[in-house]
Amino acid sequence: MRILLVLLAIATSSCAHLTRYDVEACADLGPDGAHCAHTLTPTTRDIPKAQWDATRVGWFCEDSADFNNDQSELDQACVWISCTEAEQAALTSIKLKLKDLTRRAVAARKKYGNRFDQ
Repeated sequence: MRILLVLLAIATSSCAHLTRYDVEACADLGPDGAHCAHTLTPTTRDIPKAQWDATRVGWFCEDSADFNNDQSELDQACVWISCTEAEQAALTSIKLKLKDLTRRAVAARKKYGNRFDQ
């Protein structure tokens, strides 16, 4: 997980030799399918459950609470490496775009439960 955080911190930096990618992240909404958002564009989409069941195989998944913790750790990493204002703005922009995903994932977990919660 720490490697992922470091890579994400580097990817959001404005260093000229690094390429930032528009990554799609999705919140699993149980029987409601998934809601997805991109990190660098305002693009979002909803995926019906049948399509999501076929699509999500091979995706990296993370609990929504852990995802929130990762974002806090990214903030700390930004302080540690002395991010510029532009880098901080890029990180904030990504976090805002993904905030709705976290909200929807938490709501789905409350509504439908999770076999690990039992």
